[in-house]
Amino acid sequence: MMSEKILAELMDAVIRFDGRRLVLENSLVSRTVDFFKGCPETVSFRRTDLDLEFADPEEPGSDLSFAGITTPGAYDIVFQRQEVTAKCVPAGWAEAAHLEAEVTLFEPVQQVRFRLTYFLYPGVPAVGVRAAILSRVMPNLYWSYRDEMRAANDFLPVEQRSGAVDGFRLAPGFAPERSLEPVARTDVHDDLLLDHPALPGEEFFRGNLLWCRKETGAGVLVLQESSPSSERRDWAEFDFEVRDRRLRSCVWNAAPWELSPGVEIESGRSVTILAADEVERDCRLKAYLRGRFPTAPETHVAMVNPWGCGRFRELVGEEFLRREIAAAAVCGAECYQIDDTWQQGEGLGRLINVNEHLTPAFWKISEERLHGTFAGLLPVAEQSGVELALWCAPSSNVEFRDWEEFREFLLDFHRRWNFRFFKIDGVKIRTCEAERNLEALLRSVREATGGRVYFNLDTTAGQRPGYFRMVEYGNIFLENRYVCHEWGLGYHPEKTLRSLWQLARVMRPQLLQVEIPSPSDIRRSFYEKKGMPQPDLYPVEYWAAIALFANPLLWFAPSTVPEEICGRIRPLLELWRRHRDTILGGEIYPVGAAPDGKALTGLVSTGGWLIAFRELGAPEAGEFALTHFPEAEGRHWRLAAGEGSAEPVPGGVSLRLPEFPRFALFQLDR
Repeated sequence: MMSEKILAELMDAVIRFDGRRLVLENSLVSRTVDFFKGCPETVSFRRTDLDLEFADPEEPGSDLSFAGITTPGAYDIVFQRQEVTAKCVPAGWAEAAHLEAEVTLFEPVQQVRFRLTYFLYPGVPAVGVRAAILSRVMPNLYWSYRDEMRAANDFLPVEQRSGAVDGFRLAPGFAPERSLEPVARTDVHDDLLLDHPALPGEEFFRGNLLWCRKETGAGVLVLQESSPSSERRDWAEFDFEVRDRRLRSCVWNAAPWELSPGVEIESGRSVTILAADEVERDCRLKAYLRGRFPTAPETHVAMVNPWGCGRFRELVGEEFLRREIAAAAVCGAECYQIDDTWQQGEGLGRLINVNEHLTPAFWKISEERLHGTFAGLLPVAEQSGVELALWCAPSSNVEFRDWEEFREFLLDFHRRWNFRFFKIDGVKIRTCEAERNLEALLRSVREATGGRVYFNLDTTAGQRPGYFRMVEYGNIFLENRYVCHEWGLGYHPEKTLRSLWQLARVMRPQLLQVEIPSPSDIRRSFYEKKGMPQPDLYPVEYWAAIALFANPLLWFAPSTVPEEICGRIRPLLELWRRHRDTILGGEIYPVGAAPDGKALTGLVSTGGWLIAFRELGAPEAGEFALTHFPEAEGRHWRLAAGEGSAEPVPGGVSLRLPEFPRFALFQLDR
């Protein structure tokens, strides 16, 4: 064993290697991975500031596996460590400055190569791991949708029927408490975060997050940067396994039949955060996500997308769009996104319903509706101070193999018409090839424009990246919630508030676009048939206020909306534009009760803002605990919008919001 060598360092973070053990360490965390047997085995995972060990070095086992690939220790299988390198990655539009270590492993019997990448950030008690596999053999499994064939795999241990990207043996006293499953495909789901408490003896868990803890409160949070559980391509029917304290993070998101000689498959990233308690867990998760998926101030805009009016395809044309752009400014929006039907091709339905092969001609500007150019829209956009954005849909039905052509189309439109925001719709990432090609498209466009182009990633249907995958390339178009149709789940402010409140538990709302429809578009018969209260029992200001702790998306055609409605929305958007840097510059947490139509609920930003909502059946007064924002203790809140009062109480704030339904936005007195 050679003497320990520093491979890379950045601020308080350092990566060292002594020929056998890789150590990843900063001022809060230290992880030691032993490669004595060739495979990675975590023998220590400590919070150095707490002097607390989270891993058990006894019989650690391999951190790494892939479904159907024989693991070390079985038969004559031994991994060979080939190369260990590390580097400092500077801050950029895609990620904060951090350290990366790369370890290459080879197994000569099966001719399998693994490539492990470890991620370490200064000042964050977390270590991330991503794996890649290149194999000459196919996995030793039967794969079929027939139960008889799937059951034939039972001769293999579960470790070989489900691959793990990372894992370690938890120290004595740690046990699973719950998994959290964010849900996308929002066209068919209203509850966007499922909380699964662990049952006694339970070993398998679904979701993107798993929390294991000791009775003393300290715990391990594992985050999987992957699509939501129900949309993955993994072979296993679970995302985490904890058996005999052996924690395994199964985030390959690759089916075993996708292995092919000469093609390397990359996993999602598994990130382990060590926390002293649940409050610190939430704060450290947000801190990690801030560095992992940074959002520049120029990406936070109040946008119009007129598709929510339900009639955009019938209305679109140059004169209509000129009126729309001017009306967007009247509403207080900064950006107008031209949706489906600007193009020569017929529309998204040709891709998702007819399975049409889309050629470049499909994406030419419509001659019939726009005379083959956007030039006629530019003068009114400049005069109104409204930026133009565009909708599009890459070719999911060819696994995005034409991504280079599509990239040139996007870059051309960016250079010619100065489009900075592109909504990406119609996505299906059904294979590793599709995922690889889609990411190549998004990354290459952002790189070619120095991060200036930013994507709005639709998460309403299909198999899509979701909340923790590819969001370095753009924010999330969260929901299609209409007030104007007889079909769908339907918009209601209670449901939109619930979606935002739920997701704020596990992600940064700075990455969400939250819709604001127009009450003038309401189809009342829909709500009567559904047995739902009419949404305009809540004033339109309430609708708009829900979006203030995210990115407001006006989900209507502003030129068709009464001026009175635009005039009521505009002051809130103007307030948001004045203060968004501090609202979104802090970390945002849910407070109060979970929205359910009867709650006094809200959100707090550590930038110094608090918003409270009184729902239909809620009491007019109550208290919010501000455990994630101790700096607010004992300080006073000033009313900035809405109606209500807030007074400091120990550990939080006492609120009163009179006359249902009401909201109140408060700013912390400096």
